[in-house]
Amino acid sequence: MADATKNDLLELDYKTTFDAWRQLVDIRFKLLALIPVASVVGVSQDIPSGACAAALIFVIGLAVYEIRNTQVHDALGKRLMDLERMLGDGNADGDQRGFGPFSTRPQASLHAFGVLRIWHNRSIGIVYGTSAAAWFWRFVTSWQLDWPFVLRGQIWSTIATLIVGAVIYREIVRLSNVPP
Repeated sequence: MADATKNDLLELDYKTTFDAWRQLVDIRFKLLALIPVASVVGVSQDIPSGACAAALIFVIGLAVYEIRNTQVHDALGKRLMDLERMLGDGNADGDQRGFGPFSTRPQASLHAFGVLRIWHNRSIGIVYGTSAAAWFWRFVTSWQLDWPFVLRGQIWSTIATLIVGAVIYREIVRLSNVPP
């Protein structure tokens, strides 16, 4: 295969892969804008427990969708780095990383308060975990039952809500693997 043809195919592969990556990023940002707003508005309404349960299930379903999109997103990013390497080394210092936005992006080395590593998937876990916890809280507190769990104040429902939010957050982070 001629070098020009091979290079043309690599450039087409790069463009196609980048377009797919960009679509996933677009979906991610739309969902990350919509989910918290819809959750805050919905939780503030007086709606039946069945609707709260459905909203909770929808948020969990979207979180599962997001986890899968994260896998595809990360695979496409790795493919783009490989393609940037194959298309040529644009670094004057001979760096083997290649050139382009995927090969030269900084490593996930930021730590909030010097402890908590910052990367995209952690923020996704926070958004979905908090949204699911809010719907769980609204579901539990919407029951009109004569149960001490519900009627003796908000402490038990709040504790349960915090546990639900933490479990969903942790599971999203776990399933999203480790930062790149």
